Amino acid sequence: GQWPRGALRLAYEIIDAAKPVSTLLAPVIDRLAGACLTLIYRPDITPGTAYSPPARLLSRLCPLPSPGWLAISKSHLTVPLQVEYLATIAEMSRGHFVRQFSLATGTAPSDYVLARRIDRIERLLLATDMSVSVITAATSFADANYLAKAFRRKRSMAPLVFRTSQRLAVGA
Repeated sequence: GQWPRGALRLAYEIIDAAKPVSTLLAPVIDRLAGACLTLIYRPDITPGTAYSPPARLLSRLCPLPSPGWLAISKSHLTVPLQVEYLATIAEMSRGHFVRQFSLATGTAPSDYVLARRIDRIERLLLATDMSVSVITAATSFADANYLAKAFRRKRSMAPLVFRTSQRLAVGA
């Protein structure tokens, strides 16, 4: 829809007072204008097709501020870690964070965290004699059954079968 005149006037006053946060280069403005024209003259365009060029442009204009979100996702594997929490740390919306994280790592945040937790489970299974229940608590899974299910899905075997087979393979 359209903005009420008062809201639009207020937005202009704020921009005039604060000045633009960044200045776009002419080629960037041309690409944005081209994307707008495509949306205007192609009413049959799907949302995914319409969003793709601006999303690529936005990811170049607003890259992730620092790798801090990645370090936190690695170091906080012992606590429940929600995508919303990581997005807050990165100072982004959830959707933008998921896109940026996926571009940076090649995988979705939840898949990345799950893979790191499975790696940690493997290390704990091989380096300790901890029970699956103790490892469940150490890796922040809801319960041992869910841990075993996730482990089987990623490693095609149960955690204790993995421990036994790997220890036999190295002669421990």
